[in-house]
Amino acid sequence: MAILKNKKISVKLLFSHGIMFLVFLGIVIHVMVVLNQNKDNALVINLSGRQRMLSQKISKEICFYYSNHFSKEQIQKTVKLFESTLQVFIEGGMASKDAEFKDLVKIQALEGEGVQEGLRVIKMLWVGFHAHIEKVLAEKNPESFQYIAEKNGELLTALNKNTILLESIFEKEMTILYYEVFIGIGVFFLIFLFSLGISKSISRPLKELVGKFQKGAEGDLTSRIEVSSEDEIGQLGSNYNRFIDSLSSMIHQIFQNTEHFLMGISELAQGNQDLSQRVDSQSASLEETASAIEEMTANLKNTADNSNIAKKLTHETQQTAFEGEKSLEKMVSSMKNITEQTVKIKDIVKIIEGISFQTNILALNAAVEAARAKEHGKGFAVVANEVRTLAQKAAENSKQISDMIEGIVKGISEGNKQAGESQKKFLEIKNKIENTSASIQEVALATEEQANGVDQINLAVAHLDEITQNNASLVEEVAASSEELEKQTRDIIDLIQFFKIDTQRKSVSEAGDENILKKKDVFIIWDGKKYSVKVEKMDEHHQHLLGIMNELYVAIKNKKAKDVLLKLVTDLVEYTKYHFGAEETLMKQYSYPGLPEQKVQHQKFVEKISDAKEDLERGKALSLSTHLMTFLRDWFINHIMKIDGQYGDFFNKNGLK
Repeated sequence: MAILKNKKISVKLLFSHGIMFLVFLGIVIHVMVVLNQNKDNALVINLSGRQRMLSQKISKEICFYYSNHFSKEQIQKTVKLFESTLQVFIEGGMASKDAEFKDLVKIQALEGEGVQEGLRVIKMLWVGFHAHIEKVLAEKNPESFQYIAEKNGELLTALNKNTILLESIFEKEMTILYYEVFIGIGVFFLIFLFSLGISKSISRPLKELVGKFQKGAEGDLTSRIEVSSEDEIGQLGSNYNRFIDSLSSMIHQIFQNTEHFLMGISELAQGNQDLSQRVDSQSASLEETASAIEEMTANLKNTADNSNIAKKLTHETQQTAFEGEKSLEKMVSSMKNITEQTVKIKDIVKIIEGISFQTNILALNAAVEAARAKEHGKGFAVVANEVRTLAQKAAENSKQISDMIEGIVKGISEGNKQAGESQKKFLEIKNKIENTSASIQEVALATEEQANGVDQINLAVAHLDEITQNNASLVEEVAASSEELEKQTRDIIDLIQFFKIDTQRKSVSEAGDENILKKKDVFIIWDGKKYSVKVEKMDEHHQHLLGIMNELYVAIKNKKAKDVLLKLVTDLVEYTKYHFGAEETLMKQYSYPGLPEQKVQHQKFVEKISDAKEDLERGKALSLSTHLMTFLRDWFINHIMKIDGQYGDFFNKNGLK
């Protein structure tokens, strides 16, 4: 069984069934041969028994013949049958089953211990017996008759002894055949047990595989198959282990990535919630801004309206001042004739001056308020009202003055001088009223432009508010999508948690060797019988490579500094390139057919360890841990044993040792 342990299932089945078939075939052939050899045994026994009967029949027929009661021809026929059968027993030939010699059968000369000796004795007795029979038949010789009567018992005894001997020999042969058959059956049973053992050696791992696959189907990816052979079942077990390791690693990675993704979704949801709050706050601020702008627009409109009213009032005041100026001109003309009422005119002029002074002050206040109307636009209404009131008073006083002038015009003598001065004052008032009107007009224009600008701002705020509302809707959609995505992610996690995995396993390449960096003090021990490629130079190269790998292994295990690891990896890269170059040169020199495959494998290996070197230079020391050492181990064993091991015989045949 140990010899067949690592053989293919087809070889095992062919071996077990082949042995069973050969043993069974051997038994059948042997039995058929023996039976074929012994197929005439029963006939021989019958013929031998017939010989005993014929000897007695001949004696009786001689007696009857001697007494003239029997036919001579019948006796001769019986004698012929006896004598021919005896001759067949001794020499072999055609024996007759009947007295007429119609049914003939071929019989081999009888063999066996003592058989021929007994036949020779019978032959000797028969020769004498037959001679006396002939004499009796010829002349009825009484001596011959007496001889037959006396020798009949002796002949019968010899015939009987020979028959018994044949029966004994034939029984012994059949007994041996039985023993051989029984032995064959025993051997066949042992072979059957052996075959049954082989079948169990196949079915037992298959049952284990079925159990493991069933556990895998139920989500348990922690169990592994113990591989103890290299046949198809062992390969299936190894591939199953590698498949489970790959699947476990993938599921573990998916689980980790999903958790990270879920964390990202949570952070996105949190950020989206903050954004939603900021959008809501911005929307509220925009609403307040819009409300303030609407209020500002209303105030500006009121300011513009007040400015228009003030402008209208100023125009009326200007017109009134113009009319007053005309009236003063008339009054000056009239006051030339008034001399008697000088005192009264003087009082009236004082009143007019007071009014002019107050109007001047109010005009100045109106100008100031007009300048400030850009911000508030409220105080001007009061000033404008006062201006109107004063204008009314001025109109009343003017009327009073007019009446008084009519009464005292003739009494004023020096009114001309004062009237001239009053005319100048009215002209000054007129100019200031015109300036105030221009200022109010500028305020109105500025207010109108400001109102137009506020309208544009109001439109921009409305557009911004619309964008904010759209952003709020998008935020709500993103929030809903995030919730749905989070739900789907959790569903994925729930599905993944169906699988039970062994998170302690490092990778597929480390199946069966969970931590090579902790369990062994030496990475790989050189085994000349196992790893030798039968080319001395290449074996030396491989040993040197293994030495570098062992040094790298120890350095990683002992957590050496980066520069030490970098030097060893560099040495590994450089010596690998040198070794591959020398190996490919030999292959090219001897036209080795596997050179293309070797080049591909060499290129992959150099790229792998070169990447590890670059990672180490970038500070990624983790790439030199178990993963790299497992790769180096698998490459060293598989590449040398399976790929390099193929060229040894080729080079040896070409004279390279």
